[in-house]
This record gives sequence, C-alpha cells and structure tokens, in this order.
Amino acid sequence: MPAPPAPPPLRPPPIRGGPGKGFRLDPSMAVKAIEAVKAALPLLTAGPPIVRTGPAGDVHADVPVMYMDFAVDRVHYDPYAKAPSPKGRPVRAWGVNVDPEEARNVVEAALREAWVVEAAEFRDPEDAWAVPVAWKNIIILHIKVSYDGSELVPDYGLTEEVIATYAKKEWFLSALIILYVILASADHSLIARTPSLIDVDSLAVIIALLTVSRGIELSGAFSRVAPKVISASGGSPTRLVTLVALVVALSSAVIMNDTAMFIFVPLVVTISRLTRMDRAKAVVMTAIAANVGSALTPIGNPQNIIIWRRYGLAPHEFVAGMAPYVAAWLALLIGLVLLTHKEESRITVPPMPRVKVRGALLVSSVALLILDVALAQAGQPLIGLAVTFATLALVGREAILSLDVPLILIFALIFVDFHEVSHIITKAGVLNASSLNPVPTALAAALLSQVMSNVPATVMLTSSSPAPPWLPLAVGVNAGGTGVVIGSLANLIAVRIAGIRLRDFHRYSIPFFIASLTASILIVWALP
Repeated sequence: MPAPPAPPPLRPPPIRGGPGKGFRLDPSMAVKAIEAVKAALPLLTAGPPIVRTGPAGDVHADVPVMYMDFAVDRVHYDPYAKAPSPKGRPVRAWGVNVDPEEARNVVEAALREAWVVEAAEFRDPEDAWAVPVAWKNIIILHIKVSYDGSELVPDYGLTEEVIATYAKKEWFLSALIILYVILASADHSLIARTPSLIDVDSLAVIIALLTVSRGIELSGAFSRVAPKVISASGGSPTRLVTLVALVVALSSAVIMNDTAMFIFVPLVVTISRLTRMDRAKAVVMTAIAANVGSALTPIGNPQNIIIWRRYGLAPHEFVAGMAPYVAAWLALLIGLVLLTHKEESRITVPPMPRVKVRGALLVSSVALLILDVALAQAGQPLIGLAVTFATLALVGREAILSLDVPLILIFALIFVDFHEVSHIITKAGVLNASSLNPVPTALAAALLSQVMSNVPATVMLTSSSPAPPWLPLAVGVNAGGTGVVIGSLANLIAVRIAGIRLRDFHRYSIPFFIASLTASILIVWALP
C-alpha cells in the first residue's frame, strides 16, 4: 500500500476580521499593535475627571486618558482607595467628595507606572485590536489600534466629553442671564424685542463653522502634523515653540481659534512633561498664536464673523485689510519667543504613533468649510448650516453631537445684551463722531476687550449708531484678544487644559498685548 500523504505543516489559524468580509489578519499584526501602544504609553496624559452623581446620591468618577488631543480610554477612579479601579469595575461611592485635581494626579502617576500587557484581543465590529494596559497587578484601560497595528483609534465620544469639560462656560452664561434680567427690568420692551436683536445670520455662520472645525479636528488630520513639527525643531525647545506658534497661527486662520487650542495645547503639555521645556511659556505662546492667526481671515474667530457680516465685506477685502497687522503681531510673537529664550537642554521625544485619520470626515469638512463661506457671502448662511448638519449627520455625527448648546445661548445673549448696552450708551451721548475716528476706535475696542472679552466688545461697538469703521474695530478687538485671560475664549481654554496659573499666563500675555497694541495704533495712524 502506498504511504499516506504527509500532513501539512502546522500553521497558526488566521484571525478573521478587519475591513471587508473575509479579510485575514496575520497574528503579527497583534504584535505591531502592542508595539504601537508601548510607543504611545510615555505620551499618555490624564485628562479632566468626569464626575457624575447618581439619583441615589452615589458618585462615579472616570479620568479620561489622552493621547495628544484625543481620548483613547477612561480609567475608573476609586475615591475610597484614591487609586485606579480595575477595568470593568466602576466604583459607586457614597459619602465621599471627589477632588478632580487629586483624581487627575493619581491617574497621572499611575500612567507613569503602567505597563503594556503582551497580548491583544480583536474587536470585529470596530476592526481594531484592544491592547490592555496594566498598573501593578490590574488592567486599568484598553487602547484600540487599527487592524494592521499602525494607528491608534480614539474614543470619539469620550473625546467630546473631554472637550465639553474643558470648555465649560456656565459662569459666563450666568453673567449674561443676570445682565439680561437687569436690562429687561430697566426696559420692559426688551423682552418683546429680544428675537429681533439676535443676528441670526451671523449666529448661523458661527454655528456652521464651529461644527465644521470640530469635524476637521475629529478627522485626526492634525495628528499627522505634530511629529513633523517636532522633527523639524531639531531638538531645540525655542525652535519647537516657534514652529508650534507658526503652525497654530496658520491653522487658526482656517479653523476657529478655540478649536486650535483643543488640538495643539495638549500636544504642548505632553511635550513639556516629557522634557524640560517651560510649559507656561509654550502654552501662552500657543494661545497668542491662535489669537493672532485667527485675526487674518473673516472665519478665524467669532468677532471677525460678526464684523464680516455686519459690514458686508468680501473675504479678500478683509484679509487684505488685516494682513499688515497680523504680520506685525507675528513678528512681535517670534521676537517674544526669542527674547525670553534661555539656555535649555535639547529635547528628545520618542517616536509618536499615528492616530487614525478619517478621510471621509476630513474631505467633507473641508468642502463644507468652503461651501459655508460661499453661502454666507451670498447671503444664504441658513442654507449652509442646514447642508452642514445634513452632511455631517452621515459622515461624522460626532461633530454635531459635540455642538456646545450653552455656547450658542451665550452668543445669542451677547447679541441681545450688548446691543441693548450699546443703545443705552449711544442714547446717553457717550459715543460721538470724534470717538469713531480710526485711532480711538482701535484703542477703545482693545481696552473694552480686556474688560468684557472681545466678542461682547465687537457686538457693542457694531451696534452703535453710527457704526465705527470696520478695520480699526477689527484690529482693536483682535489685539484685545491677547492681554488678560478673559480677552478671548481661546485664552480660557488654554489655561484650563494646561492647568497653568494666571500669573504665569499674564507674565507673557500682557507684555505682548502692550507691544502689539502700540504697534497697531502706529499702523492705524500711519495707514490711510
């Protein structure tokens, strides 16, 4: 009888999953996923704790784990033990108060002691590996990695919770409501006039561009910029801060400046933790750069959108008018970086794993950005808002779900409150023809922004009769975005994300404000 055929050589069975039916995963991809998480581990940071109180009075706390500007998972916090709780065991606590700063510090310390488990599971619905990370003898989080082991997959829902936590503005909303009640008490007709005082078209443009900017952020495109900036710095902290400032300024001219803060400040904080780079200085320069860059275009920030709409300007007309001032401010910013330079050791940042880029969301968001600007210029911003929502509902609903409803209420109340304040001031004769000259307009706009923030200052001055010239007004409110921290929302977001002290922020921001305002007044005076 002939000998039976030799059995085939033993091979590990394929792991099925990944994009497309029947796609075969090689087990070596799991090894790549584990290595990607090992490379990301030194760059992980603890985000702002999310504390919830249940109907029975129980307290539950999670601490998001951040990789650059994305959350990758959450760590359950045990307020009894003041330590991380095992994954899958959220702690419900009674009779204890959770100190958010303490919880964040505990998880931050645990991340420094954490290690990556040499194993991974595959989650077919998400087409991603889940790699466990342990602290001491317990698993505290899972980090998802793309099926081929090359890219980290963020937790987009948790990322939006983090953004909402950083951008809390309840105090501002409360102040606007109180002001509205006071104004309505003084003039009962305000209640009936309220809808007519809201600039619906400008509000629609602001909402559309905020949503589109969030879509660009959530696409992950900017995560590819960070490693290139770090590489281009050549290990020099001063060059790195300068490059980050220039990239932030350029980005803020296209996306809203507060969105730029959510993208770049976490990167700066992470790098400063890994190196001896001055965190406060780097964060302040980043915030200033966002305010400066956003001043260039009519879509860079809310005050520019309001001015653009109020004066019926063409986009190129706005850019041409603001270009000399933005160039001067950028030169001053780079000068401040170099002037405050001190001998620092060269920085070394480990290789940074890539974050998954959502191509469809990126392309759609960029196309919507162009469409929104075109429709706003054509006087149809509400159509642009409707198209934006309909499109993103299909390709990136997280951008819509992240829409900050309190922020919309804040803008609506700003229009009402400060239009009424402007009416009262004009009626009292405080504003007159001489105060509307270019130099007084720029100076008043900048100083008012230091007191009430630049968006309320813009609404108040554009609501005056007669309205001031647009260019000195735009120069003043954008210059006023620097200086004290309340000058712009971007400053407040940067301080909250980085956790730096106000005096450290003002040590750099106020000198820049004085220098930039002086330069701006000279240019306003010199140019026709």
